[in-house]
Amino acid sequence: MSVILEHIRQHKSNHIAVADEQRALSYPELFIEINQLAEDLRCIFSGKHVRVLVSGNNKVDFLLLVLALLETNVEFLLLDPKSSEQEIDDICNGIDINYYIFEAPEVDCVETDATAVIATVNARYHIKQISANGIQPQPTKIYLSSSGSTGKPKIFGFTQEQLLQQFLNVAAALKCTQEDASLCPLTITHSHGLQISFPLLLNGGTVHYLAPAHCKPAFIIHYLSQHKITILTGVPYQYNQMLHLDVSLKNPFPSLRLCLCGSAPMSKHLTDSFYKKFGVRLNQAYGLSEIGPVCFNVDVTDENYMSVGKVTSQIEYQILDDNGVQILDEKEGELIVRAAFICNGYINDSEATAASFKNGWLYTKDIVKQDRNGNITILGRKSNFINVAGYKIYPVEIEKVLLSMDGVKEAIVVGLENEERGQLIKPMFLHLFQWMQSAYKISVSCICQNIKCRM
Repeated sequence: MSVILEHIRQHKSNHIAVADEQRALSYPELFIEINQLAEDLRCIFSGKHVRVLVSGNNKVDFLLLVLALLETNVEFLLLDPKSSEQEIDDICNGIDINYYIFEAPEVDCVETDATAVIATVNARYHIKQISANGIQPQPTKIYLSSSGSTGKPKIFGFTQEQLLQQFLNVAAALKCTQEDASLCPLTITHSHGLQISFPLLLNGGTVHYLAPAHCKPAFIIHYLSQHKITILTGVPYQYNQMLHLDVSLKNPFPSLRLCLCGSAPMSKHLTDSFYKKFGVRLNQAYGLSEIGPVCFNVDVTDENYMSVGKVTSQIEYQILDDNGVQILDEKEGELIVRAAFICNGYINDSEATAASFKNGWLYTKDIVKQDRNGNITILGRKSNFINVAGYKIYPVEIEKVLLSMDGVKEAIVVGLENEERGQLIKPMFLHLFQWMQSAYKISVSCICQNIKCRM
């Protein structure tokens, strides 16, 4: 029996567990459908130990499929439904895969070369055989993949026990209860979506999903109010889009207690503008797929709102200087983390594993600074700083300044090699600076002063 589902099964009331725009299931109804799906999967795989790719869009039916797979003798790798054929091939070359499960609503089984079909109330999932080769059973149950900076997938996995501890750690940090209802516009095939879905289910709350076509700012705000959502999660781009809405009410979602923002750095302009428009502070979060969420800023104040908050209780961390020595004051350095639920490294990639995992620690390559209260602020990537005449300039800091200016919606800063000064900001962005100088009466030196560095 799945240890994750065993924990969720303790909630036997008729409280709604999962919902989307088409239907909602109580906890007892949830398990009736999970049990049937699990039995269908066992029949298809004939009780064999297999490894499958599984993809699908956020909806009640896809979550049911994932939960049913947890109940079977199957290892599975979650795959973004927008993945290209090349990305799928790269994954299959990196780890042995027996079957591919994907959603194909209106397509006949023969047209997709599928060997079987799993039908749920509102979805049809085709099962296509990739390889008949047997695999060596692993304790790992769920695999994830990350392209990192190379573009090639880095594959890693977790046991159910590890994932359960991750989810419980998140639930404790967010203080999840049965009264909470979360809206998850991020795919549950990625760690970010998983980590907002399962902690709610483990505590008897309700998880809501929207169809990808409806993950638009106006619809999200309407849904928040209509369904009394208490926890919303998203990325900076989604919250930036909300700023363009014409909303008459200052706070159109009074039930919201946490507005989590993660997966990318959040600019000061975004959080200040969001607070001014909606009266809600964004709760910045930080994590890595290899260990799960690391920090949540759940206690936002005027002093710490640009930080990602404190490291969660079940994760150990250190901040190291360039010599690998732990920093004990408020200076900047690389964040390293470890926990009982960290993955063991990347599958069939010893080089990437050796670079990131050392003596049980995950080296994040993120440069951070900790204040006297333990709040962590992300400054940039260790490998991504631009070295201008000996000064380390982190692109994310310049991007935040650019994004704080009216009229700038997106900003990307990169470095260009220069014999005299080491590196310079790429000329195409210097043209942007020149435009800003005339439009906003601001100079490159002014921008650099804002981030406390020199060109």
